[in-house]
Amino acid sequence: MQAKLTKIFIFLIFFLFSLPAKSENTDYELLMHRADSLFNQELYIEAGRLYEEIYLNARMYSPKMFLHLAYIKEASTNYPQALYYLSLYYKTSPDVKVLEKIEKIAKAQKIEGYAYTDAAYFDTLLRRYHHYLWAVPFSLALIWLFVMFFKRRLSVRKVIAFTAFLLLFGFFYNWRSTPKDYIILHEAPATLMHAPSAASQVETQLHKAGHRLELLGQTDIWYKVRWQDKKLYIRKHNALALSL
Repeated sequence: MQAKLTKIFIFLIFFLFSLPAKSENTDYELLMHRADSLFNQELYIEAGRLYEEIYLNARMYSPKMFLHLAYIKEASTNYPQALYYLSLYYKTSPDVKVLEKIEKIAKAQKIEGYAYTDAAYFDTLLRRYHHYLWAVPFSLALIWLFVMFFKRRLSVRKVIAFTAFLLLFGFFYNWRSTPKDYIILHEAPATLMHAPSAASQVETQLHKAGHRLELLGQTDIWYKVRWQDKKLYIRKHNALALSL
């Protein structure tokens, strides 16, 4: 019996610690350092090009990179791109000051879709740091399992109990209320349609880039969005999805 429990214990430990490590791209890491150096030397255009190359080609990013890109875009009066990178920065590092900056730019440029609430900020914090909330109970349970194993007081019932805890832990760890997704209009004018078809009825046209729309889904070349409480469609090439 003890031999079987040992095998089960080893399997559980192997399962917990056998996740593959994320590979790193050394070449793009060097480019990231180069871009940071250019930014510090106030060579903003060159730094911006490198940052965007890294993000578009390798999908590598850091909060600092998004903040630098937002600064570069705002300095060049490219406000839609500034809002885009500030929004990505906020997704990685929730900060009230960043929300205030986003709202300030949007208000000054008469760009819509950037109304934030305290509840939305709290939800973002919860999503970003929820794993820390589970670290303590999971660590305590793992310590308990080790103690039981080495004291040879591990029974089938206890293994079953720990396995049940592990499954519940995995469920609640990965469970969250579905967050809202957004797109930012980067090419104007853009037409909002009632259906994903060029022959569909036109609802309106947005003549200024930078507006933020709630993303509800996508089909072929269309994004399904919510705009002023209406479910509409916009061509994908007109917008940038706020996703990492």
